[in-house]
Amino acid sequence: MTDGVTDEQTTKRRFVLDRRLAKRLLVSIIFVAVIFGIGRTIRNSSSTFQQQQRELTTEIEKATAQLALLRTDEAQTDEIRRAEHVLNDLLGQRFHWSSIRYPWLLVASVLYAVGMMPSWWFWHRTLRNLGQQPTRFTSFRAFFIGHLGKYVPGKALVVVLRSTLVAGPKVSLGAGVAAVFVETLTLMAVGATLGGILLISVSGDKWLAAGAAGLALAAGIPTIPPLFRSIVDRIQRKKSDHRSIHLDGITWRLMGMGWVLLTIEWVVFGGSLAATLLAIPGVTPQEVFQWQTMCLITATVSLAIVLGFVSLVPGGAGIREWVVTTALGSVVAIGPIRALLAAILLRFVWLLPEVLIAGFVWRAGALKPERFDENKSA
Repeated sequence: MTDGVTDEQTTKRRFVLDRRLAKRLLVSIIFVAVIFGIGRTIRNSSSTFQQQQRELTTEIEKATAQLALLRTDEAQTDEIRRAEHVLNDLLGQRFHWSSIRYPWLLVASVLYAVGMMPSWWFWHRTLRNLGQQPTRFTSFRAFFIGHLGKYVPGKALVVVLRSTLVAGPKVSLGAGVAAVFVETLTLMAVGATLGGILLISVSGDKWLAAGAAGLALAAGIPTIPPLFRSIVDRIQRKKSDHRSIHLDGITWRLMGMGWVLLTIEWVVFGGSLAATLLAIPGVTPQEVFQWQTMCLITATVSLAIVLGFVSLVPGGAGIREWVVTTALGSVVAIGPIRALLAAILLRFVWLLPEVLIAGFVWRAGALKPERFDENKSA
């Protein structure tokens, strides 16, 4: 009998050790995948930046040769002045780390970090409405660590990380997954809608507005409360924990709150892009802080992220740069070269708080794991 108990205890201990080992292995694989994804995004941005600088150097050489030719031919003074202006403008767009206004980059990073808070809070409230009881720390930790999953191809890791990390005694895995879809699709719907409205108000481009409307409908229709409840109910019907998900909590009131919160988020993100632009030499507050320019900047950042999400490209690499350059390149005070530089800087400006916050809450959770066992109302 004693031997039997000992064998059973040994088996249980081995099972626990095997689970811990498997969990650590899975965490290590995910960590490597996220680091690889971030590294790939940085490499792509660096390549784009280097290409932009090479093209700028070519333009400077052409402008220099043109100016020298005009001076040799004793051209009119006005022509020489115009050529000098073109050359000086190109020289002003040449990137030097020493010329960057770093305080504005800090402002941009802080605005982005603050801007993500409405998304976290909406996700947290969605979990609560689904009948779950996560602590604020647990949902905050899961949200920001999971956010790094967007740098892995397919972006499915965002769903996996957030739902797994928030799951616990009083939070079902299925509810975590459902809440991720509600938050993400609502964010994209709000971004596409706001971007479309702002674009048509400042540019009058009906085709662009129509495209934004299509994206808004594609993302927004699945989050209509009755439809979403029906979809989740069908998916979760075969799951063991489906009864713990209170689908009646997905209400019009919740979605209305989400639209208000996430509209604020997109406006703050627009402020982050504006601050990034102001970090670039040659761009002044007087030029940026105009109503039409700020509307265009907010629309640009909204549609850049939405299109990056739809593309499923890790971190929206390349998509964001293309949208920002296309939308802002036509602004005289900015120009295509500064717009591209802003898009590249924005990626690093946003990556910094993402990594810092995720690293901090990961460490905090490791030091105080008892927080995950708390079942307090938040």
